[in-house]
Amino acid sequence: MEFEPLLSLHEPLGATVEEPAEIFSVGKGGKRNKRLEEAALEDAKVAYRAKSKVAAGWLTEMGLEDCLLAELAQGVGEDPNELRFALEQSKRFIVDDDLVVEKTLVQKVFDVMESDIETMTEVLNKLGEASEAGVRLAVRDSLGELKIRVANDIELVERVDPEEEQRAKREEEKVQRAKEKMERKKEMQKRRRKRGRKEEEQEVESESSDEDGHPQDVADKKALAFRRLQVQIKIEEFLKAYTRGQNLVKINAKGRRYARRVYVDTAKRALVIQGANGPKFFPFASMKEVDLETRTTKEGRVETLVICAIEKDGRIVKELTLAFPDQSKASTFVNCVTLFSLALRRKQES
Repeated sequence: MEFEPLLSLHEPLGATVEEPAEIFSVGKGGKRNKRLEEAALEDAKVAYRAKSKVAAGWLTEMGLEDCLLAELAQGVGEDPNELRFALEQSKRFIVDDDLVVEKTLVQKVFDVMESDIETMTEVLNKLGEASEAGVRLAVRDSLGELKIRVANDIELVERVDPEEEQRAKREEEKVQRAKEKMERKKEMQKRRRKRGRKEEEQEVESESSDEDGHPQDVADKKALAFRRLQVQIKIEEFLKAYTRGQNLVKINAKGRRYARRVYVDTAKRALVIQGANGPKFFPFASMKEVDLETRTTKEGRVETLVICAIEKDGRIVKELTLAFPDQSKASTFVNCVTLFSLALRRKQES
């Protein structure tokens, strides 16, 4: 089963990862990989904030508190799927099952703040029904644009520029790395004079390759680090939802439909279908293929089917068919289960 390369989290996960098991392992990149991942995440947050600010401005201009996603996307000139993902990731908006865009408390705080810094009491009075705990949660979810500070025992809500703060932080880190690099060079010069070795110098050069290397190489590494993070985040969201369980429709070989609770057992590494006769376990390692199919029911509803081919002793012995009302959720299910299956099957083979 093939997927297009992963571009953003709302799209299907890419199957271009040659070793899915590596997703769950800890690499040896050290500080270099960590810096690349942090930079990639910050770049993504900048994009989310930018699109959300444009959307908020359009809603204010039109005098709307909520609207349809398609209407908003047309108004700001964005693709509906990409805009929905950016809005939800920014924590400023939510999009419900009817594709209606609504403001979260984060955006409402931005709307009521008339200056860059106001007291907590002023913000609460303007919001009306919001609680102090809710405002604190909104500050935490603001992607760094809101902060709570205390001056003279008075709590203040401050609107900041996270991009400027990030630039200052990176500049400080760059200066610190330069100092550490000079200290390592001096230490290695002493070692070379004593032992006549040159391997230490190569070590220093490799550690500074991120800053001194070709720009395209750095960009490629940054993109790869971000893609790995996207996959990791998507898997974490999937496990968070399915360890609690989801209500889906199971369709048997005769076409009969049954409401079932579907969840993931991480200990047994299996998909579990809770039925009238108890739970049935479908180990991920036994799933040969996981396919997706869209069809129209007799009632005229469009539904998406996920078909898991269960293998035993080298042959397909059963097909598990689940019906999803939402195609994006079905896509996420297919891709995450496929990654689990590939990782566990390769682990067994090795």
